Order: sequence, then structure tokens, then C-alpha cells
Amino acid sequence: MVLDPPRGLVKNTSILDSVKEVLSRFFFRFSFLLPPLVGCLLILGLNSFAIRSPFLDRAENLFFDAFLKYRPTIRTNPSIIFIEVSEDLIRSMPTLPVPWRYHAALIHILNEWGAKAILFDMLFPKPTQPLDVEALRQAIEKSGRVYLPVLVEYQQGEKVWQHSIPEFERAAKGIGHVNVLPDKDGVFRSIAPVLSHQNETYEHLGLLLARDFLEKEEVIQRKYLFSREGKEFFLINWAGKWVETFEHYSYLDVLKSFKAQTIGEKPLLSPETFREKICLIGVTLSGGGDIKSTPLEPTYPGVGTIANVINMVLTNQFIRPARAHEEVAALWVLSLLTMICIIPFRTLFSPIAIAVLSLLWILGSFLAFCKIGVWFATVHPLTVVFELSIFSSVYSKITTDRERTRFFQLATKDGLTGLYVMRHFHELMKKIIEYAWKTGKPLSLMLIDTDQFKEINDTYSHLAGDEVLKHVAQTILSCIRGESDEREGDIAARYGGDEFIVAILNMDAQEVAFKIAERLRKSIAEKPLKWHEREIPITISIGISALRKTDKNIEELIRRADQALYRAKGQGRNQVCLE
Repeated sequence: MVLDPPRGLVKNTSILDSVKEVLSRFFFRFSFLLPPLVGCLLILGLNSFAIRSPFLDRAENLFFDAFLKYRPTIRTNPSIIFIEVSEDLIRSMPTLPVPWRYHAALIHILNEWGAKAILFDMLFPKPTQPLDVEALRQAIEKSGRVYLPVLVEYQQGEKVWQHSIPEFERAAKGIGHVNVLPDKDGVFRSIAPVLSHQNETYEHLGLLLARDFLEKEEVIQRKYLFSREGKEFFLINWAGKWVETFEHYSYLDVLKSFKAQTIGEKPLLSPETFREKICLIGVTLSGGGDIKSTPLEPTYPGVGTIANVINMVLTNQFIRPARAHEEVAALWVLSLLTMICIIPFRTLFSPIAIAVLSLLWILGSFLAFCKIGVWFATVHPLTVVFELSIFSSVYSKITTDRERTRFFQLATKDGLTGLYVMRHFHELMKKIIEYAWKTGKPLSLMLIDTDQFKEINDTYSHLAGDEVLKHVAQTILSCIRGESDEREGDIAARYGGDEFIVAILNMDAQEVAFKIAERLRKSIAEKPLKWHEREIPITISIGISALRKTDKNIEELIRRADQALYRAKGQGRNQVCLE
């Protein structure tokens, strides 16, 4: 027969109590992780707010440039070709600049050969010969596929729009801006899709031409835009170096090929080369003035910028900066992985793991750049990883030093009184005795016993006895230190049970008896210890000995002090006796 247990013996626990107990055990076990975790989260939070800080822009741009250089080659649209105003044309001209009738002739040639679009990356601001003006105007108007640029330039300290003459712009199919804003290091990485100034607004010429070519209303989505200085920009996806990207043809060779065709000779360039092509005409001379510094090379003709914009649209290969929430999410993931590596472990594993994480982050950013066209800030997360590593190292050093100090104190200090333990006291006394012998300075020893300590325990409890020992120990320290906390050689220890031992350097036994021991005895006797609204009277007996030249070790000094203490207790306690 099984009997039910008495009521109250078995405690019914609810699910909530069980959860509380599990959490309590968890926090007790892992509470040592809380301070470094809070510090790391604080660093992470501050860096999350500073994710768009411009201080690291130069370093971030270096990674952007490196990603462009070392990524796989991207696609280029074969419809885009260059017709270069280069040195061969300049040398063949009797006068400069190139007469406008040559441009009119080029438009006629390209129109006859079936070019899809003709874009001039040059302005025609001032009329030259009237016949040349009319010839070029008629060529632009008849073609119906010519695009002309406008740009904002500084004149006499003010920004003004620079235009071709109105007759040309009215005849052109499209007009767009060609301004490019360099970064602080002088490298061109982004461009404004639309530029407004003085009540005039123009779309970028490359976007305008690409939109007409694709017959679309919008060719760039807002997700590819980012804000800088209150204006919207998009990154240029540079397809490659100047000589390696797109097809290049000489302006002069086009003219010569057309002339050869008209007289029945074989042309240098086949008319089929230009059929359904987007022909970009611009000056490519190194000293031509419109030279840009790009992430891929320091000198790049300005007309190439337009070509790269058109290629981005036609091949749908845009690059966009990661959004703030995407970068914050990536920062948190990387930082949490870093914290996992550095908080629980304080071994060689941590720096190795951090180095691997950093390399993986760079590789991941590079893959995101190449595969999905998203540019994540690379340097900022690496600096956060570095900050977390430094914080972890500093915190680890502080906690290690603190633990070392605590273990040293546990090994050298008595847990109850805070005085030295005898083992450490012996070690210190060896050095002090050697110093006293070497310098000839006097050294005295006090052996102190708490009178009637067993009766205190029996009368007031052992807890009260512990408080008495603490009180006596603190009074000893205050008396031997006096007004100074830095008396070298004055050390106190718990001798055992209710006894204490004190070494006084640079004072003979007589001085110790009158200046320290008697003051200590009176201080203890005149100030009873208050314990739970009761006063516990305390007295001590003290025996004093002095170091002799014949003493071989500390035991002889202690033996004589013990004999003096025995006399003090035998004569009625609460007194000081010399050896």
C-alpha cells in the first residue's frame, strides 16, 4: 500500500516557474559574458548609426575601384562605336578647329550608311562661316537622329549653361547634359541622371539616347539612385579601359572611306560597319581638354563616359549602392559572428577567426558586386570588426589582470581579516630581515592575542567572534600605519585562530612598545564592538621581540615574542610585554 506524501512536502511547480529556473541557471552560468556582450553591442549600435559616415569614403572608393578592376569582364553592346577626332584628323586640317562642314559631311555619310543614332560630344557655340553653319544645320535636320550636349560650366565665378547655337539644338533629335561630378579624390564614379540649373533641366545625354533607342519612357529605376549633397546620382559601371572597350574608328578614315566609295575604290571601312549603330563622335586627344580620371585608368576621354552610360542601359548592367538597411543588416551579421569568435574564446582561435571573417566579408562583398551589382561598404564593417577585436583584447587584459590580482590576494590574504596569511608573511619577512641585516636598521615583531576569545564565541556566537577578529585586524592596520599609508616594512598577518603577528621596520622594541603597541592596546580596550545593539568588550595582550644579530631565522624572533606574550597573559592580560 502506497501512502500519499504529507501535504506541502511535494511542491507543485508551474511552467512559468520552470522557465524562470532555467533562465536563472542560464544567466548564472553565462553571466561572465554579459559585460563584453554589452560593450560589443554598444560599439555595434553606434556604428549602425554611422553607417553612412563620409570619413571612410576614400578607403571605400579604393575597394570600389579594385572591384571594378578585378571582376570578370562585363558585356558590351556591339551597337556602340566611337568615331574619334584624333591626331590624324588634326594634322590633316589646314585650320583649327575642325570646320563645321566636315561635321555636316560626317552626318550625311553616317545617315547614308544607316547609323541608328549620331551623338556629338562637342559644342557648337559660336558661328564660324555662314555656309558652314547652314550646312551643319541642314545635315542635323535632315538626319533626324543627331544628339547634342549641354553642360554647366563656371564663367567669371558663376555657373552657367553652355549651349550650341539655337539653330542646331532646334534641329537635333535630343539634347542632354554631359556633366560628371568627380569624387574628392578627383576620380569620376557617378553621374546625375537629371541636372537642373537656372530654370533649365536636362536628362543625361546617354540616358536620353538609350531611352530613344529602346523606345522606353524610363530606363533607370529609382533603386539604382543614391543621394549626395541633396542631389540624385547613379554609379557608372565602367565596362573596361578605353582602348579595350567598344569599337574605335578614325573620323578621318570615315571621310576617306566615303570618298573611296564614291569613286569606285575599296573603302578602308565598310558601310555595314555603321549600320544600326550608335555613333559617338568626340575628341580623344590626350590634350583635348575633356579627359577624365576613372577607376580603371587615369586618362579617359569624356565621350567614353557617355558610352558607358548607354551600355549600362542597353545591357541592363547597373551598379547600385546597398541601401542603409541592407548595410546595417550585413554589419550586424558580421559583427555577431565576430562576437561569437571573440567573446567566449581567449585563445589563438580568436585572431585567426577574425582574419578569416574579414577575408570572407571582402570576398562576399566582391561576389555581391559581380553577381548582383550591389556595392556594399567594405571598409566600415572591417573597422567595426577591428574595434570589436580591440575592445575584446582590452577587456580580456583587464579581466585577466583582475583575476590574477584576485587569485594573488586569495593566496596571500586571509579571507576573514584581510591580513596576510602566514605563508606569505614568512616570504616577506625573509626579505625584510635580509634588508635589516644589510642596512643595520632595527626590526621588531609583535605577537598579539585576543583575550578570552573562546568566551566571546560562547557568549555572543561565532558570527560575533568573526566580527571581533575583523575589528581587531582593522585596528592593527590603522595603528601600524598611523597617519601614513606607505611605511615600508610594516606588515601584519593572521598568525592563526585569534592571534596576529606584526613586523615593524626601523623601530626598536622599546619604541614599538610605547608608540604602537600601547596605542593599539588602548584603542581596542576603549572601543567595545557594537553587535546587534549589544557591546562586546575586547582586550588584547601583546608580546614584543627585536631582531638580534645572532638570529638565524624568523622562528627565533617569533619564539621570543611568544614568550613575551605568555608573560603578558600570565600577568593578567590586556598589557604589553617586551622580551
